[in-house]
Amino acid sequence: MPALEPVKPVAYGATPGSVIVACVWVGDKYPIEYVRKLHSMVKRNLSMPFRFACLSDNEVNIPGVERYHPRHDWPGWWQKVALFDPDLFPRGRRVLYLDLDVVVCRSIDNLCCVADPLALVENFSPNRARSPHNSSVMVWDAGGIATRIYERFHPQVMSDLHGDQCWIWRAMDGYTIPNFPRSDIQSYKYDSLRGRTDPQVVIFHGKPDPHEVNHELVREHWK
Repeated sequence: MPALEPVKPVAYGATPGSVIVACVWVGDKYPIEYVRKLHSMVKRNLSMPFRFACLSDNEVNIPGVERYHPRHDWPGWWQKVALFDPDLFPRGRRVLYLDLDVVVCRSIDNLCCVADPLALVENFSPNRARSPHNSSVMVWDAGGIATRIYERFHPQVMSDLHGDQCWIWRAMDGYTIPNFPRSDIQSYKYDSLRGRTDPQVVIFHGKPDPHEVNHELVREHWK
């Protein structure tokens, strides 16, 4: 296990000409409405040209959403690892990943302008020993250093570790993963109920899910 490093903030650089926004929709945990709403929130809050890629074993028939069928039968969140397959997206393209259960509240342009080749979110919960990072929002360069997340993966990892973010941290040993500012990417569970305002993205990790709450952030933006 890598040693826990202090939180490293992201560095921002040039604006890419276009980006790929990716999500994962496998199994029946969420209805297709989650894909529709995420796509709509991205359209409202990303000003640069983008492709919306959905890695899914379900039928996806939403205008503007490109379906990518999984090459592996990995369950649930483990399909995030497949997004780092160097053959999935054009090499060098900037990829912004968003969990289906996030709420995008304002412009996410700057998330695509990270100068680092891989960036995640700081782990909000107390279990930082498993991983200091949360993978609900990620950005990376396709075909770059982050390909080791896919190339080093083996099925036994799914039995040994709690989740994909635990593996991402271990696979990237030797590269200190920077984190987005906590003021921009917030946790509904740990931040939004404590009066913090004006986030770019609110993450719903664990419970509740967006459809289970009546918070003003959700009412205004998750649509």
